[in-house]
Amino acid sequence: MDVTPPRSPLLPSTFPLPPFAQRAWGGAVASGEWHDWRWQLAHRVTSVGALLDLLGADFPVAPAMRAALEQAGAASEVSVTPCYLALVRPDDPRDPILPQVLPDPFREEELEIAKGVVNRYPDRALFLLTNFCSTLCRHCMRRREWDGGFTRLTDAELEAGVAAIAARPAIRDVLLSGGDPLNLPPSYVGKVVRALRERCDLDLLRLGSRVPVTLPMRIDDELLAELAPAAPLWLNTHFNHAREVTAEAAAAVRRLASAGVVVSNQGVLLRGVNDTADDLLALSRALLRAGLRAYYLHHCDPVAGVRHLRVGLARGLELIASLQGKVSGLAIPRLTVDLPGGGGKVQADGPYLRERHGDRFVYASPLTGQRIEVDGSEGSFAGAGSWRAPAGAAAGGR
Repeated sequence: MDVTPPRSPLLPSTFPLPPFAQRAWGGAVASGEWHDWRWQLAHRVTSVGALLDLLGADFPVAPAMRAALEQAGAASEVSVTPCYLALVRPDDPRDPILPQVLPDPFREEELEIAKGVVNRYPDRALFLLTNFCSTLCRHCMRRREWDGGFTRLTDAELEAGVAAIAARPAIRDVLLSGGDPLNLPPSYVGKVVRALRERCDLDLLRLGSRVPVTLPMRIDDELLAELAPAAPLWLNTHFNHAREVTAEAAAAVRRLASAGVVVSNQGVLLRGVNDTADDLLALSRALLRAGLRAYYLHHCDPVAGVRHLRVGLARGLELIASLQGKVSGLAIPRLTVDLPGGGGKVQADGPYLRERHGDRFVYASPLTGQRIEVDGSEGSFAGAGSWRAPAGAAAGGR
């Protein structure tokens, strides 16, 4: 039986492009190139300077702030697709998109059983196929992987990785991640999922991808044809704000579902992005309308350079509680904390919480039972408006 979903055209944009995007890419929208994922990848914005130049007078930045942003950007890669950057509203001081792409330790390598295969938990493996993402998020826990250029596993490394997983029958769950595996050639992704299905006795085969959010046109017939034979597949994507749930993104989710891919959402609680009760309620409702379950909302990891994005744990719990009685339980995520030092993932107010004193949270590791203290204090980020030049001040330029 042919399970390849029927071809359907991408929905047209349901929001007008802001002026900066119209100036930069209006011609591509008019010609239809905008809806070609290849065009989107080829026209990614890959430096802080280029991004600020695109925003131009719509988002004035003082010279000293621009220099600081560019210096921070030089320390880690910058990448954002035009379709995602076009969601920015420069006149909104709480714009939820800019903080995710503009700048301000898991030690997984020690747990590798083969190149790219991390066996942190006894029953599951993380298979890191590439370090490439079309859009690089400031809050990413694997920002260290961006240094030194973008790579993907070779055929020999893929073979060794699948063999290592197959040799460990205790592994019942494999998550394909990176980077973002759905940015890889469809034939490459198809080869991996077929090999895992054929050679490993798995209960669960998952993908972690933000492509439905940042490059939805990439979810095309070619990619779906490679994924469908390996169904059921599970995909956790990463919407953080209702504005990201565009018509194109919702269409991408529906197309994945038609190919046997079950899609859920794992967001991150981010200061200046989604840290109000209204923000989270709007996100939860938008996810429901798109057919997505709000699975996890992660406490922002203590990654270097993103302290300003962290929401206090106590406030995060209050925000989750604010959703009760206002939306279906399917739209209320669990607030989770990744314990430092590889201690495992726990629900912030779940059974592994042992002590709570102000901003100090102590959990028992679900893996070792060890007591681990978590800093649950608030960051100090003031939103996208904190970058803007004061009224009347000269903005930087090139």
